[in-house]
Amino acid sequence: MFLFSTSGRITRTQFWLAVLIYLLVSAAAATAALIIVTEPPSDLGALVLYIGGGLVFFMTVFSAMAVTIKRLHDRNKIGWWNIPFVMLPCLLLGASNGLVSETTSQALWLIAAALGVWGVVELGLLRGTAGPNRFGCDPLNPAAAAFAPTAAAPIATAPTLAAKPTTAATAPATKTTTAAMRPTTGAAAH
Repeated sequence: MFLFSTSGRITRTQFWLAVLIYLLVSAAAATAALIIVTEPPSDLGALVLYIGGGLVFFMTVFSAMAVTIKRLHDRNKIGWWNIPFVMLPCLLLGASNGLVSETTSQALWLIAAALGVWGVVELGLLRGTAGPNRFGCDPLNPAAAAFAPTAAAPIATAPTLAAKPTTAATAPATKTTTAAMRPTTGAAAH
């Protein structure tokens, strides 16, 4: 399933479908947590809340990273672009909540918002690379992959006329001047 693999490319539609799935999973997890919290306290409830919530959280984060990496691949960008589009805004928002002064908090929030908007535009609104790129075939036109070159079958190129190295035996004859043919005399001859 496209939610847990980091190889290949996905479309904008698949990206937004994944975002919808994450929202639904988050809403279901929050509802389950509220039900567990409002019940009389029990060790089993706390165990389910911490272990289940932790598993859901880590699976959602891993899947979100995988989906954004594949979406970045569709834009012909490497997965490290996850840092400014996803990770850095989250870290800046976390740091802006009471860890710093109010002015610094507002500045961090604005930077996080700008990076987040850039990420939404890049990942969710702009079309991917048309045709195959270094990460795979175009998910909007997979039929073009049949005609795309692969690493196993490179495109044949026309032969080139490469110059052969010249040696003394194969060098063309040149005229020599009379000055070069004169014998040397004196100290230079010894």
